[in-house]
Amino acid sequence: KSDFVATITHDLRSPLTVIQGALRLLPQLGQLNDEQSEFAQRASRSAEHMDRLISSLLDIGQIEAGVEMKMEPVQLSEVVEQVVANLQEEATGKRLTLDLELADDLSVVRGNPTRLVQVVTNLLDNAIRYTPEGGRVAVRASDDGGEVTVSVTDTGVGIPSQAKDHVFQKFYRVEGSQTRELEGIGLGLATVKSIVDRHGGRVWVKSKEGEGSTFYFTLPAMRGQGD
Repeated sequence: KSDFVATITHDLRSPLTVIQGALRLLPQLGQLNDEQSEFAQRASRSAEHMDRLISSLLDIGQIEAGVEMKMEPVQLSEVVEQVVANLQEEATGKRLTLDLELADDLSVVRGNPTRLVQVVTNLLDNAIRYTPEGGRVAVRASDDGGEVTVSVTDTGVGIPSQAKDHVFQKFYRVEGSQTRELEGIGLGLATVKSIVDRHGGRVWVKSKEGEGSTFYFTLPAMRGQGD
């Protein structure tokens, strides 16, 4: 199934590129009336959504295959600080309080820096998107019995109990009146789990509907410089 998905998504990229190019060229063929312009914009948005879906499918396929997963010693505190700095403006725009709590002398882990940035980015971006204005998001990292644990806590809409076992599945999206308007393709958390699994770690969530969520992931701490 994974090979099939990878092949199909790769083959879809070329015709989609042609469609997007044609849509961009439409205005050059003559003035569009309001209705034609609306239809063209709607088609362009749909094509962009499909392009993101294809990119995400190809990306998760590479992760599951272990492609571009070179491991090296990584200080997770630096990864977390980088992601928080990158998303601070987005949080400020929603009037969210964004807290960062890092343990002193956090253990080094063996991992792929780019992929670990992707993990923390996906979790923090979700927390910001699903937390109403004026809420709070906290990112924490600590040592915990030979593991490094990172958590992202929000005061957002929360997850229904029946959905918690499914949120890390591909294409799964929590349905509800508060989430229906938020754009997504249901691959962000599946990508997080795939990356963490590849690093020999664990990922899980604690949540109560209407009271927010905390997503956790752990990675094995390096025991020595020779490990």
